[in-house]
Amino acid sequence: MHLMEGELPTSMSGSCGASINGKLYIFGGFDDKGYSNRLYYVNLRTKTGTYRWKKITNFKGQPPTPRDKLSCWVYKDRLIYFGGYGCRKHNELSDCFDVHDAFWEGQIFWGWHNDVHVFDTTTQTWSQPAIRGHCSDLLIFQTQPYSLLRLCLDCIGKNAALLRNQIPCLPSKLLQEVLKKITFWAAVTHRQERKAETERQSQLNTT
Repeated sequence: MHLMEGELPTSMSGSCGASINGKLYIFGGFDDKGYSNRLYYVNLRTKTGTYRWKKITNFKGQPPTPRDKLSCWVYKDRLIYFGGYGCRKHNELSDCFDVHDAFWEGQIFWGWHNDVHVFDTTTQTWSQPAIRGHCSDLLIFQTQPYSLLRLCLDCIGKNAALLRNQIPCLPSKLLQEVLKKITFWAAVTHRQERKAETERQSQLNTT
């Protein structure tokens, strides 16, 4: 039997694990307290039969926002993380966040992250590389092909204003899915309008 000691990670779902040079790293996850962006590691090459976990706190750079269900791969001495599910506040929305659901009262949005973060295990430094192209294209790795139902829900969500009299007549279960899509497309529209306004202001400042 092998003993686990030290700063053990809390029990979570959706955490992401990867091994480099005999060390197992565990990042993120979700429990009853919410999403996590904590990073732990344990040396698996112990000769004493005891594994000692350590929480990495003395790092440099900015770690990813709390999330679960993300992907990870290893390159040399680096951990490269992509995506994951989590939440952001209204003023934190960006093109690299695909809104799935929202709690308007608290201005909290849940959805999929499309960003990439790198952790250098040698220097214990977080970095976020620039991504060419539109980062929403990366979401293809995390989504399933569109079903007919999803296409219909998107169509209703995009045209909610035109269908406002018919939407309340939908069955309750389907109505819940439709309301989620309406929320999603409202957030997308808001984000696009904000981006267009920013570009317009930038053009005015240069002229």
